[in-house]
Amino acid sequence: ELSRKSLGNIRQAIKAVLIFAEDDELINSAETVKKLRVRRKGKNKQYKVFNILEQGEYDIIIDYMKKRNLYYSNAIEFLYETGLRVEELAFTEKDIVIQKGKVPSADHGYVYIHRCIKKTPGLDGKSKLCTSDYLKSSSAVRNVPLSSNAIRAIERQLKYKKAHGLKTPSVFCSKVGTLIAERNMLSSFHSCVDKINEAGEYHVPKRGL
Repeated sequence: ELSRKSLGNIRQAIKAVLIFAEDDELINSAETVKKLRVRRKGKNKQYKVFNILEQGEYDIIIDYMKKRNLYYSNAIEFLYETGLRVEELAFTEKDIVIQKGKVPSADHGYVYIHRCIKKTPGLDGKSKLCTSDYLKSSSAVRNVPLSSNAIRAIERQLKYKKAHGLKTPSVFCSKVGTLIAERNMLSSFHSCVDKINEAGEYHVPKRGL
């Protein structure tokens, strides 16, 4: 809940640090990393470069989804506000602590992350989603702060679940109450990006969540 001026100052500070780190050859730029290649099993394999969307680009996508009441808008906004991964959307209402402020924009709290969504092979040979207490590392178990926007996304999601009678314990779920599959959410996300770009008013690059 920082002001735009404070956010701008923080971005400038981060950019300055990255520039100095690149000049001192402590890190490589994205363009440099793209050119780096390693040999693996006799083939050239390019390093994966993680590209992220800018805040304005995310705002365009989320605004587009909200105006059309698209289902995954709540989950995508929540991921953007918290920095969580899709597989970490396994928490329940019991894992959330919210403290109300004098106005909605002053609400804050945290969510306790201690389980995740994983794929497991079923008896029929097909992968199925389940919740697991085994995260990638011990540091992955943590309390993640919630902004007022993240809290609003949770509230809208809980309202949807109640209206549609979804009994799943997870706060965020699919339309039918099952665990969220990353590929389904990503497909919805990219479909919105395509429609935004087709309209011609904005150009938003395709990125991951």
